[in-house]
Amino acid sequence: MSQIHYDHCFRNGEPCRHGPPGTIVYVCERDARTAARHARTCAEYARTRAWDVVDTIVESTPDLPLKEREGWRSAGRHLRDGTAEAVVIWHPLQVADDRAGFAVLQRDFRERYAVLVAATGIPAPKRAD
Repeated sequence: MSQIHYDHCFRNGEPCRHGPPGTIVYVCERDARTAARHARTCAEYARTRAWDVVDTIVESTPDLPLKEREGWRSAGRHLRDGTAEAVVIWHPLQVADDRAGFAVLQRDFRERYAVLVAATGIPAPKRAD
């Protein structure tokens, strides 16, 4: 994802939007019925947090590298132009090869003042007691 740069209270010279974060629902799944179900779950995840879903992107190309997926690039454009601050996905493996890769992607989002979450959640690591 290309770099997103926010200057505290201004984005691209414009005042930041106030209120619920604009949110993109992103699902990458071959089966259209499964994709629709996942998109509904992701949208509900956003709504229960009072996040404003501004776009739902569903694509069926999970074998393509993330940066080559048109839908993922579209989500990035929403983040860069300030219409969205969050992306909700169904499962971490839709955008990363493993949990560590997803954590790196989440860190990249945070560094750009954005949020990436998986509606299915990620199991908490086991604590060594």
